[in-house]
Amino acid sequence: MDKGKEKRVLIADDNPAERQGIAKILSSAEGIIVAGQVEQISFIVEAVRQARPDVVLLDLKWDDDERAGISATLQLKRLYPGIKVIAISVYDHLLPEALKAGADAALLKGFSGEDLLKMI
Repeated sequence: MDKGKEKRVLIADDNPAERQGIAKILSSAEGIIVAGQVEQISFIVEAVRQARPDVVLLDLKWDDDERAGISATLQLKRLYPGIKVIAISVYDHLLPEALKAGADAALLKGFSGEDLLKMI
């Protein structure tokens, strides 16, 4: 992590327990600020505009839409090319698709706090 520069992270996941768990990990890490949380994929672009994060942790499956996070990745990378998107999912078959869509990294849910912090 860059010395002297805090990383702003936006957490986007429709599962409140997942968001809270990730926020707890990030809040305890030095040099990371939780810039916000998104609970509905339709709010992702506006949340990024407002929060101005360096990194978006983006769940790939939202409600019944398995590809919602992949579509959001394409949109975010088009609108905010400098933002880092880390795709997260319990569905390992979606991770390669997310990387093809422009995600900078992908993590299978169940990841350790250490793995998450390394990615950021």
